[in-house]
Amino acid sequence: MRYPVTYTRLFARELRLDSKQLSSLLSGTSIHPEDLFLLKPSLSLDEQLRVVDNAISLAERPTFALEIASRLSLAAHGSLGTLLFASKNLNQAWSALARYHMLRLPLIELSVHYHDSSFELFLRPKKNCDDVMVFIMECLMLTIQRGIELVLGRKLTEARFEFGFPPPDYAHRYAQFFNSSCVFSASGFRVLMPLVLLDQPNPFHDERMYQQALEQCEQLLTQLRVTE
Repeated sequence: MRYPVTYTRLFARELRLDSKQLSSLLSGTSIHPEDLFLLKPSLSLDEQLRVVDNAISLAERPTFALEIASRLSLAAHGSLGTLLFASKNLNQAWSALARYHMLRLPLIELSVHYHDSSFELFLRPKKNCDDVMVFIMECLMLTIQRGIELVLGRKLTEARFEFGFPPPDYAHRYAQFFNSSCVFSASGFRVLMPLVLLDQPNPFHDERMYQQALEQCEQLLTQLRVTE
């Protein structure tokens, strides 16, 4: 499975890297700085993780993942992002995310659970939470919040975000990015919210766009399974 350099380009833009720093960002990958903004380059999973590690070192600030995620649009996630954006409601969006998340999140298992009055999105990393995985989980959790808020048209204040790692030194700064409560040292990574929110219509729903993105995601998923 190869991954687009979209996120790498965003890192470079966010960090405002010069040519020397751009080489540092791409260190350990097959991509040369002059090729980064071409249409075709892609990264292996190991290379993608290396870029994240390099970006963390270059950023030299603990909230870099949260800063990136707070400005990341769903369009950055390709066909999967389009599928989520065009879904008719949050319930359809999370069902799609559960089925296709490995197209962009191969190191995370994701499942959805329905309770009497609440909904649970459960995320399980497939590797230990080192700095890179903490970065990925922070980005993912905040991206989930932003996707929900896009549909609701307001801040999501009634959810709970559970993180399966101890509170970092900058935990007090989570409140700058998350609008609901955050719990650390949890038994896993979860997003819990009222069940009633799932049926709220998405004002951006586009059935044709949704079906086109669905076909693309199915094709990519088939290709991924063939290569496994």
